[in-house]
Amino acid sequence: MKIVGHQKQKNLLNRFVISKNIPHALLFSGPSMVGKKSLAIEFVKALNCEQGNRACGSCASCKQIHLGTHPDVYTVYPENGEIRINKIEEVIKMVSFKSSFSKYKAVIIDDAHLMNIQTQNSILKTLEEPLGDTVIILVTEYPFLLLPTITSRTFQIRFSFVSDNDMSSILKENKDLKLISSGRPGLVVNYVNNPEKIKEEQKRRKDFFDIINSSIPFRFTKIKEISKDENITELLGSWINYLREEMVKKINQEKDTSKLLGVIEEVEDVILLSMRTNTNLQLALEKIIIKL
Repeated sequence: MKIVGHQKQKNLLNRFVISKNIPHALLFSGPSMVGKKSLAIEFVKALNCEQGNRACGSCASCKQIHLGTHPDVYTVYPENGEIRINKIEEVIKMVSFKSSFSKYKAVIIDDAHLMNIQTQNSILKTLEEPLGDTVIILVTEYPFLLLPTITSRTFQIRFSFVSDNDMSSILKENKDLKLISSGRPGLVVNYVNNPEKIKEEQKRRKDFFDIINSSIPFRFTKIKEISKDENITELLGSWINYLREEMVKKINQEKDTSKLLGVIEEVEDVILLSMRTNTNLQLALEKIIIKL
């Protein structure tokens, strides 16, 4: 499976394919942009590969899955920040029919945490009583937002950031990408395809550095502006990447990292709040920024 890093996860999925003992529902959880969905797609390719369970990339099945045109493989994405129940019901109906020509039907639900309670409940029966050779893969950064009745019915595979050694295979000598990719191959791909985003990321990090090294009144003024930013989730993601890099520096210097870790967790909480509630983001961010 041609995915950077995650060797243990790849080995496990390969064993499933070879043994033909496939869990009917899997949960891929871990940080964003580390390769969870990409590995889910490669796994489905391997299940249906016409060249012997190896995700060859060249057979008709692999090509169709890559292009998103395979008649037996369905990918569900959020629309306007949520996965609606009608999308899930539509997919459940489609997988209830016999496979067109594949060994397995597959459903990949990206950002599965964006299913609301009603939507999650609608897929429960399918998870409890799988329809023939159907594999459902839930992909999420926030597994704790899924109902326990959902997670208990899945085989859970956890992902983490990709190591520097594995990242070096795609970073080459690009120091800018190395500094801002933070163990996320998906970010590297995004930056390579959209070079202007590198400067945007660098600017967000510089702005954050300026904020935390300024006076409290200036910090509060900037937070008021930031809390109204339409792209606040992306902006706060840049904050987290910056803070993680600072934490790694402290670890290498054998310094205490508990404060930084706490701040990172609080920023992650604000990201969740921004996606799911109408909470007062300005107040939440002010509480964080005075700690830095």
